[in-house]
Amino acid sequence: MVDRYLRIKRNRITNVGIRVQLIGFQRRCCALLLLAWLPLAAMGADNDDSIIALYPRAQLVESAGEQGVSTHRVMLGALKKVNSEIAPEASRYVQGERTRNTYLLPDEPRSNLVFDFYLEQLERQGQILYQCAGRECGSSNYWANSVFERRILYGPEQYQHYVVGVVDGQYLAIYVAQRATGQVYAHLDTIKPQRDSAAAANALDSANLLQALTSGAAVKIGLRPDVAATNKVVAALMDNPALSLYVVGHDALQRDETVLAAMTRTAAAAGEFRLRLIKLGIAESRLQAYGVGPLAPSIDAPARLELLLAD
Repeated sequence: MVDRYLRIKRNRITNVGIRVQLIGFQRRCCALLLLAWLPLAAMGADNDDSIIALYPRAQLVESAGEQGVSTHRVMLGALKKVNSEIAPEASRYVQGERTRNTYLLPDEPRSNLVFDFYLEQLERQGQILYQCAGRECGSSNYWANSVFERRILYGPEQYQHYVVGVVDGQYLAIYVAQRATGQVYAHLDTIKPQRDSAAAANALDSANLLQALTSGAAVKIGLRPDVAATNKVVAALMDNPALSLYVVGHDALQRDETVLAAMTRTAAAAGEFRLRLIKLGIAESRLQAYGVGPLAPSIDAPARLELLLAD
């Protein structure tokens, strides 16, 4: 009887020891998994440059951040094809650094709920420039492959949504799409406009200057452009002798300055730049200079010259 009791006791002790070992093993496994997951989570956080909250449980599937300043076209209208070229009903060119993030929403089969989540934040925190939904946005193929360059965003047009706005001085374009498989994706483009006129000048070249001007957009440069910016504008005008420009000065009111005085001051700055272009070989008849002072403020560049294509 005593021997039987001792055998049972030893077996129980052995079983308890095994359970303790298993619990310890499980805890070590959980710790290792946590250590392996933390760098990935940190990497995802580093790649996320979003200036608004992300949809719950959004999974980053693709991210790209561009180094340096370049000129980006922000779509402000539905997409259509004109003379075999994809063209929006309206657009704006912005010079700055762009970050592109694409997310999968694995637990949400309704694209409209995802879009409403982002739309509410834009309405509350910033200014909406344009929005559309469904077929009124145009071809999903154009948005996915030509605008955002993400094939994974292509899907039935009735389930697509797009909004673009400005939050804290940054442009935010959001495209939400549901694929034919039912999976919902959200793509966020964030553009931080360049406030430094010297850096902005480095982003200018004759090609993107011409593209921006012919679209009706204004090209923004510093109120007193440096040599690099001036030479690039001259090159663009030399390469396209049919172009004529309005040079318009903008700036906020200075201390104790009247609106009329600000308009005169910015007109003088625009006139000075016009004279510099003329001295570098541009015909006087191709250039007109004006100043509007604070009458047309800009979020990203209060003090600036705007170059617009003249009629």
